[in-house]
Amino acid sequence: MGGLLPGDRVTVEWLDNPFYQPPHVEDGMWEPRSFRKLGRLTKAELVEMLMPGAARSIEEAFGHEWFRSAKGNGAFRPGEGERSLASILAREVRVYQWFESVRVDFTDDKGRWAMVPLEDLVVRRHQKLCPDCLSTSSRVSGFDSNLRKEFSAPQVLLRVGLTRPFEAEGQETACWLQVTGVYPVGKKRQHFA
Repeated sequence: MGGLLPGDRVTVEWLDNPFYQPPHVEDGMWEPRSFRKLGRLTKAELVEMLMPGAARSIEEAFGHEWFRSAKGNGAFRPGEGERSLASILAREVRVYQWFESVRVDFTDDKGRWAMVPLEDLVVRRHQKLCPDCLSTSSRVSGFDSNLRKEFSAPQVLLRVGLTRPFEAEGQETACWLQVTGVYPVGKKRQHFA
């Protein structure tokens, strides 16, 4: 089953999990032998498909956050919420390298979010393998420079999710906000394709 990427179309035998723990209502049980790849959407087709259901804010998607970390990322109460996956329309998006990880700052219709981890597997794999991204210029790594160029746009569709409950930075156990995909609207992803 390896090699799945955003936009891959699949079929699988799937049953809702009656024992899911909110906000992870998307959990289910599936039969691995039933899995089949059907095809692939382009990034533009994927964005076009996701846009009609996109929320205008994290609050619209997941409700009001429980608290924020000292750096600004949102924590949501485990055991509550109607979903853990969503698309949102954002602006003033800044994607950047933070030590060995990648972070996203953005504004939605309700406010500003900062230091949200990016868990886009295509970007993370690319970070380790691309010769251009591994190069460095005076102050900014090639990877960081490419992140900023690729994902800057007036409007961006973000795929977002809530983690499984865990304790971070000495905080209470929470479901933390993360970005799982960054798709500039009207601009083709080229370097991180």
